[in-house]
Amino acid sequence: MVKPILVLQMQRMGDLILSFPLFLWLSRTYPHTPVWTVAEEDFFQGLMPISPQVVYIPWNNYSHVLKKKYSLVINLSHRKEAAWLAGQIKADEKIGPYLDRDGCQYIAGKWQLYRASLVQSNRHNRFHWADLNALDVIPFDLMQSTIWPEPRILPSKENKVGLFLGASERSKRPSARFWSLLARRLIEYGLRPVFLGGKAEVELAKKVKSDLDVRVLDLTGQLSLDQLVRIGQTLQLLVTPDTGPMHLAAWTGLRVLNLSMGPVNPWETGPYQPGHLVLRANLSCRGCWTCKFTEPKCGQKFDPRKIAFLIKEIVFYETSRLGKTRINGLELFTTQRTGTLYHLLAIHQRFTLSDLSGQLWRSFWGYHFGLWAREEVFSIAKEIRAQHPLFAKSFQEGLFLILDQIKRVVRTRQIPEPDFWSNSPPMLRPLTSYIHLFWQNTNFTPASLKKSLDLVEEFYSMFDVGF
Repeated sequence: MVKPILVLQMQRMGDLILSFPLFLWLSRTYPHTPVWTVAEEDFFQGLMPISPQVVYIPWNNYSHVLKKKYSLVINLSHRKEAAWLAGQIKADEKIGPYLDRDGCQYIAGKWQLYRASLVQSNRHNRFHWADLNALDVIPFDLMQSTIWPEPRILPSKENKVGLFLGASERSKRPSARFWSLLARRLIEYGLRPVFLGGKAEVELAKKVKSDLDVRVLDLTGQLSLDQLVRIGQTLQLLVTPDTGPMHLAAWTGLRVLNLSMGPVNPWETGPYQPGHLVLRANLSCRGCWTCKFTEPKCGQKFDPRKIAFLIKEIVFYETSRLGKTRINGLELFTTQRTGTLYHLLAIHQRFTLSDLSGQLWRSFWGYHFGLWAREEVFSIAKEIRAQHPLFAKSFQEGLFLILDQIKRVVRTRQIPEPDFWSNSPPMLRPLTSYIHLFWQNTNFTPASLKKSLDLVEEFYSMFDVGF
């Protein structure tokens, strides 16, 4: 009898939708193996009509899951109870967090370990959650060869634009004032705004409408997910912060303009399919996980009048004139797949040091985990050295100090200090946070300490240009 594959995805709706590509790839890689998925019933119930073919099991029915044996268990959740369940399940192979018999947590899979290491270092991450879900278990050539459809373009006479008002956190969404100014300007351009959202957005919609002197179609709190998908077939565009419905729209072919504000990183959670648009602030702190300001500064960069003009250009002229549309303080990207993985392409070619740093880390981890050759790392490192020599020197000096610390740990065979990674410079934390978690995951064995030393030495050699 064929043993099923079990996926644990007990996060929010958006996370479940970003697991859909993995479900499809699993069905192609293991065509005769059923895929079961443990998820929150409140989320998967409304998504079943558009979900790939998997067997959904509610979390509160996990006892049923424990009765079977599985060929593979993939835990995509960071919840403690998901790690507990993954540890209890009998399986030939496990990927992701799990608890052993002593209640200690371990993480199986090099890419899942990398993702878990992104705490406070995710600003440099350039791998999308949907890709990270799959890289440990799906052949890379299958991921490369997958063609994802671009969003549909409706006839020009269709002028409705959806505005999804809410988000899971206040800091991730615009204010009521923003939405009212945006709606007013869209109407002036001959577009028809449609307010969308769940029950939590009903009061927000009332505030927005109270600031308007015209009637607009308000559907907040009225639509099921299935109805939202059908309404989406009539919209030219969905303007939305980072939300579960944003991923629902992208999956069902509705073109998205993602207002990426607050503690989010669109490289990780932007609309996954190609052909969508992402607007984000041009600030060094963008992409954080926790904002240190009372009011996120990135949100203040979003000017509703200028964004309304951008929406008008998108709807009436598609993307042909976007290269000439600039908004001070914001950067516009289009989602793409570069023949490998998810990619954000800047509409206006402007490579900052932050962009180059992100590319460097992406190329290094891709090389380290066997996706591509090291020449790509050398190429970006060379570009950084040429354009930003002072940064390259600081980068190399920081690596040298980390090397010295690890050598001392290897020599003395002492467990590293708990603040090893957090005391390193922010530009190097993608490396130190991964190394620290790698040590913990291998119980600080001498072999793991030596392996981390080799890793840093190799990275250091890429910047060894005689400073």
